[in-house]
Amino acid sequence: MCDFNSFRTVDLCISKTLGKFASLIRGITISDYKHVCVAIRIDPLFLPQLKIIRTGGVLLFLEKSKNPENGEIQRVIRVNTMLNMKVLRLPLKDQNYTKEFEQRITELLYLTAFQVEVRVKEYTKIQQPENFIPTINIINRITPIPKIHNVCSENTAEFYLNTLPDAIDKNVVPVVIFVPQTFLGSAGNPYYDLFDDREIIYDTTPTNDYWWELIIVLIILMGLIFYSVKYIYRRFHR
Repeated sequence: MCDFNSFRTVDLCISKTLGKFASLIRGITISDYKHVCVAIRIDPLFLPQLKIIRTGGVLLFLEKSKNPENGEIQRVIRVNTMLNMKVLRLPLKDQNYTKEFEQRITELLYLTAFQVEVRVKEYTKIQQPENFIPTINIINRITPIPKIHNVCSENTAEFYLNTLPDAIDKNVVPVVIFVPQTFLGSAGNPYYDLFDDREIIYDTTPTNDYWWELIIVLIILMGLIFYSVKYIYRRFHR
């Protein structure tokens, strides 16, 4: 069983998982990994308000989900229930975790997250403290093509963009679309030097890697292309 206990707040979790279309996603992104998220530890005694702590408390992970109240995609802080095949931990270097950093994390979560799931299907709506006045301005990462805001890699990149101190260079040159694999290399990844060496937390080889999903999708795409070409030919060659 995967043991996440070594994760501290804002350590990076990169994983290869089973699940719906996992193999297809890895194939499209040319990556060994399907998911990336940020570890967040909270003191549950302070809920429904947030108390971020580096160690101890309850370990959760920052994700995105649809808020049923407004239909918008927003951040959630929840337990990890994925069917993991391999999990990497990238520990944030101690010198990068400051009180300023912790405060910015808290503010970002108050501004962009709507609920906490301390245990599976046990939800708590986040409540901002009275007289809450944020000091950060939310920045959306600029990319060369329209991005899907709820994908895990963009959620993670924008989290670090908004929480790391301004003294740290967070520019991406050239501008790229993040995928989980991006965080493991230096090319196009401004956060590469923030972490200590990666650790393998969990590694197993299941009998079913869901590659049949990729095969089915390829067959469907080939069928669509075939019938599209056939339709166009008949339309213009009557």
